[in-house]
Amino acid sequence: MISVSFLNLKAGNDEIEHELKQAYDRVMASGWYIQGNELSSFESEFASYCQTQHCIGVGNGLDAHHLPANCE
Repeated sequence: MISVSFLNLKAGNDEIEHELKQAYDRVMASGWYIQGNELSSFESEFASYCQTQHCIGVGNGLDAHHLPANCE
């Protein structure tokens, strides 16, 4: 029988656990669970990373898949 190992998401998160907790604390303290400074910062940084002018943060992958169909 062949054994297929799954992606260990916990191991990847362990590496950045401190940063994730800090980001979580900032969002909870701000009260801005949608929109807000954290989203604006993410959109700016990700747009820069992708070498484009704009980025739109969405709530989940399904929203991301629906977005291009509604941009016409």
